Amino acid sequence: MPINFHDRANRFTYANRNIDPAWIRFMEQEISWHGKRVVDIGCGGGIYTSELLNLGAKSVVGIDFSEAMLSVAKSEHKEIEFRKGDAYATGLQDCSFDLVFSRALIHHLRDLPAYFREVYRILKPGGIIITQNRTVADCHLPGSPDHLRGYFFKKFPRLQQIEKDRRHNHDKVVQALLQTGFTGIVSKSLWETRKTYATFEQFADEMRNRSGRSILHELTDGEIEELIRYIAAKVGTETPVTDRDRWSVWIAVRPE
Repeated sequence: MPINFHDRANRFTYANRNIDPAWIRFMEQEISWHGKRVVDIGCGGGIYTSELLNLGAKSVVGIDFSEAMLSVAKSEHKEIEFRKGDAYATGLQDCSFDLVFSRALIHHLRDLPAYFREVYRILKPGGIIITQNRTVADCHLPGSPDHLRGYFFKKFPRLQQIEKDRRHNHDKVVQALLQTGFTGIVSKSLWETRKTYATFEQFADEMRNRSGRSILHELTDGEIEELIRYIAAKVGTETPVTDRDRWSVWIAVRPE
C-alpha cells in the first residue's frame, strides 16, 4: 500500500540522508539564490530546505501537510520556519517570494495546474519556480550497478504501472506550467547519488526499512527480501553499493 506520510513511524523516511554535492553544484550553477526569499513546498524532513540557506537564500519557509514530517524538520533545523500547509493552498501571502522550490513533490499531486496556480500566486512578478522530480522515463531506466531502482521494476513488473500512474511525463509538466502562465521554461536532467553504502548489507537494511523509497511501500516484507536477493545477484555483495537516480528539473518564471 502507498506510504502514509502522516504515520509517525514514517517520519524519518526522508530525514536521514546526505545531500549529494552534485545537487548543490547544479543549484549553484542554475539559480541565483543570494538574498532571495524562498519557500520549499513539500519540504518533508527539511534537509533540502536547510541547504537552500547555505546556497545563499535570505530566508526560507518550509511547507508540508504532514505533522509527523514537520516534527522532525522543526527539531533538526531550528533556523528554518516550517508551517503546515497544502500544496494547493499554502496559506502564504500573494507575491511574497522570489523563488519556490519543490523536490519529489509533484508525483504526489494529481492536479498540476492547481499546484502551479498556487505557486504563481505566491511568487513575486519575475519570481522563479524550480520543480525537481522523476518522470516515468527517469524511473524506467534499465537496472544497473549505477541505477539500482531499475531492478525494482525488472523484478516486480507491476510496479511499472504503479509508477506510470503516479508520475507525470515531461510534456505534461511543461503544458501545465504554460497553462498557468509561466514563461522561459527550461528543463534539465540531474543525476544524484542518493547514498553510498560501505556494504551490501547496509543497503539491504535500508531496503527493509523502505527508507526514502515510497515505491517500496507497495511490496510486502517477503517481496522486499526477494528484491534484495535479486539485486544481490546482479551487483554482488562484496563491494560498496552506490544508489543513484536520474531526476528532471524544470525552471520557469512568473512574468513581470
